[in-house]
Amino acid sequence: MEKNLSRSQGNAIVRIDGTIEKMDISEDFYKEEFAIMIATVFGGSRTLLKELKIGEIPKILIKSDEGSIELEGIDSKRISIKVLKK
Repeated sequence: MEKNLSRSQGNAIVRIDGTIEKMDISEDFYKEEFAIMIATVFGGSRTLLKELKIGEIPKILIKSDEGSIELEGIDSKRISIKVLKK
C-alpha cells in the first residue's frame, strides 16, 4: 500500500482581486502572478457553479504527481491557499 504523506510547502491568503494579504511559501517564484492565477481559478469556478445552480464552492483541490494546492474560501473576499508536497 502506497503512503500518501504530504508536507506543507507554505500557505497564503489572497483576496479575490488577486491582492496578497499573507504569503508564506518557500519557493522562489512570481508571487504576484501566482496570486492573480489563484484568484482567477477560484473566481471562475465560483461563477461557473453559480451559473449552473449547483451550490457554493467550499474547496478546490489541484493535484499533481508531486503535490497539491488546496484553495478554500475564508469569506466572500478572501481565499486560503495551502501548498503541499509529497
